[in-house]
Amino acid sequence: EQCRLYALTGALMALGVRFAGTGSEPAKRILMGHIKKLIGSPDRAMHEQCLCLLAISVACVMAGSGDLETLRMLRALQARKRVNYGSGMAIGMSIGFLFLGGGRLAFGRGRKAVAGLLISLFPHFPSESSDNRSHLQALRHLYVLGVENRQIEAIDVESWESVKVKVEIHGDEVVKKETPCLLPEKHKIKSVRVVDEAYFSRKVKVQGAPTSSDGLRVYVMKKNGGGGGGGGAQSGSATAAADPSVRKSIQEEDLSYLKNLRLWNLKLTHTFSTNLLFCNINKNGIIDRGCIRATYDKLISAS
Repeated sequence: EQCRLYALTGALMALGVRFAGTGSEPAKRILMGHIKKLIGSPDRAMHEQCLCLLAISVACVMAGSGDLETLRMLRALQARKRVNYGSGMAIGMSIGFLFLGGGRLAFGRGRKAVAGLLISLFPHFPSESSDNRSHLQALRHLYVLGVENRQIEAIDVESWESVKVKVEIHGDEVVKKETPCLLPEKHKIKSVRVVDEAYFSRKVKVQGAPTSSDGLRVYVMKKNGGGGGGGGAQSGSATAAADPSVRKSIQEEDLSYLKNLRLWNLKLTHTFSTNLLFCNINKNGIIDRGCIRATYDKLISAS
């Protein structure tokens, strides 16, 4: 029985590392099912060690998602009586992985990421704070080698604040989400399209773009009068084009406006200069996309 349990736990741990940071529901269901079976097992050190490894494995799969079902399971394990130091460390790490970076980060699956994750998840936990016999406790922090920023955030170009916007993530399949949220792995994404009725539609290409430590930011412009039905988009465009305060957003002659945005433009160019585009409305009410680099050059010449 012991050999069978250890072999099964090792296979499930490999499953957790294989799908780390993906939020895979099938992998989560498999791991959660085995955790529920072990919770009802006799209180033995062998079962406790395997239970902790499975808890970390499911947290790796759902890393950064803050999944409520996983959190409830981890809190139930944490609330048990007679939880030793090693179990407490494992459950604490699991909760930390679940809310990795405050919901902004997730685990990658590159070679360096998998190596760092495996070292930090060494399947033998200490009995006390000074126990370093089997595994140096400092090595538990090497999971940071596998962390990457996968957050997508929508910024309103008029208020410069983060807003909730419905987007479609195009890759192997089309996924609909609401920002801010976590993106799939970058190599699986082709583009992100804004589909919210309250904002002008736009598409941002992700494939081939340089990696940014700040994640992906999509700059959007709200339609005047909100997001109505099919005719609302056209009327919103016309209204926005007729509004002089909107039309002067990124124009050659509006140097005074650019000066007021100097710090914001500098930060924007530094973080994601290749893909972050301003939305500018021309006289026909059509959105033109001007590269942020051009705006930055205008800004420098104006200062």
